[in-house]
Parts: sequence; C-alpha cells; structure tokens
Amino acid sequence: MCLKSVIRLSFVLIVVCLFSKLAYSNVSTPAIFGNHMVMQQNSEVKLWGWGKPMEKIRVINSWDNDTLNSVTSNNAKWSVVLKTPEAGGPHSITIQGNNMVVIEDILMGEVWLLSGQSNMEWTTRFGIKNGEEEVKKALNNEIRFFSVILKTSPTECIDVSGQWTKCTPESMLDFSAIGYFFGKRLNNTLKIPVGLISSNWGGTPIETWIPKNEILASNELTESAQKVPYFPWAPNMPGFVYNAMIAPIMPYPIKGVLWYQGEANVDNAETYS
Repeated sequence: MCLKSVIRLSFVLIVVCLFSKLAYSNVSTPAIFGNHMVMQQNSEVKLWGWGKPMEKIRVINSWDNDTLNSVTSNNAKWSVVLKTPEAGGPHSITIQGNNMVVIEDILMGEVWLLSGQSNMEWTTRFGIKNGEEEVKKALNNEIRFFSVILKTSPTECIDVSGQWTKCTPESMLDFSAIGYFFGKRLNNTLKIPVGLISSNWGGTPIETWIPKNEILASNELTESAQKVPYFPWAPNMPGFVYNAMIAPIMPYPIKGVLWYQGEANVDNAETYS
C-alpha cells in the first residue's frame, strides 16, 4: 500500500471515529445552563436540552440527590422540572444519557433579566463615576453574570450565545454598569447570591424586543412600528431581537426584569406604554 493510500485510509478512520463519537455523545443543554450559573431559589426550574431521539436521560442534582428521568422526543428534545432549594450553594447537576454533562458551581438566589438599549448596555469600561475604585472592589463570588451575544432572527431561535461568569474586576468592566450596581445592592441587602442576565442592544426600539405577532395583532401598534426610524447601528424590525435574545431563555425562571429603554421611540412615543 502506497503512502498516499495510507494517509487517505487514516483520514477516513479519523472521520469515522469522530462521527461515531458525535452520534453517541450528543446530550446537551442551552447556554443558559452552565457552570457558575445562578438558579431562582425556591422555584420549579425547567431544565431542558437535546439528544438522540428516544434517548433515556437521567438528571441528578446535588442538593437533595433527587433523580429525574426523561426520554428525548422525536424532535431530539428532553426536559425535566427541578425543585430548587433556598439560597445557597454551590451545587451541581449531572445529566446522563449516551454521554454525561456535569454543571458545577451552581448557586441558588435571585435571578434578574437586564434589558433595553444603550443605557442598560453601558459598561464601566466606557466610564462611570469613581470607576477605578469600583473596579477594585468588584470581586464577589455571589454575583454572577450572563451576557447574551447580539443577534437577530426573523424566527424564534432555540438557544443564545453566552456563558455565566463570576463577578471579578475583569468581568465587571464589560458588564452592564446599571446591572452590576443593582446586583451589588441586592446582594448586600438580601445577603444571597444574585444572577444577572444581560440582554440589551444600544439604539433598539421597543418593537424589536416584542414578539412580532403581538405587534401585528394591533392595527395601532402596526402603524406605530412603521414610524420607527432606521439606524445603521441597530435593528428595528418587530420581534427580531426578541426572537434571538429573549425567546430562547424564556423558560428560565427569574425574579424580575430591569428595563432601561425609550430614546429610540421618540417618534412614536404615544404608543410606548
């Protein structure tokens, strides 16, 4: 056998091994479920993901060693409902199918969604009062950040891009400043962990954060949406940001929402409320 044939055969074997591994190692979860996450305390949290159709899934949590079972549907999706304990941690979740996924360093506490436009998007790196002092103090293991990467879609997506990170001077620099100080005050006041999900986009009108069908269901809102100006730095199509940056995380239980937006709707302010 010539060297060229050996190389070709080796390549084929490597590809076969890779595809075999992918075929049996496909249990996964959305990005919102990951290491260092905060889950809403004393709540029922839907945990979902994907796998091979008809794959048996077993989920075990560390706080009460409860075992939940599911079977992946013909649409490759599975889900279970976890009952979360009071604030504290760290905890872990083990998901077992054809492969194993372990989510570690989970805290229970209060989870808040931060959304809007540039006022919510503004970070400490862009400049805040006493910024250098605040950055030095921003080391808090009980505050966790999840930043949703900017994206639009004409239809609802199944996942977002992003990951949970601990609050450190480095991570705080590029996180929503309003969100950070809100979370810091909550943590100081309640003495429990706080999870902050930042999903915002500077210059966006409110219509793009609302499901398109909700806009089209009202003639008044449909006409109003047509008055929204076009800006090259931000989308303005109804529902496009909601589809990509809100809908995929909608099943994730939260305590509440901070909304900081409005300037992009000065041309149709009469329907804002």
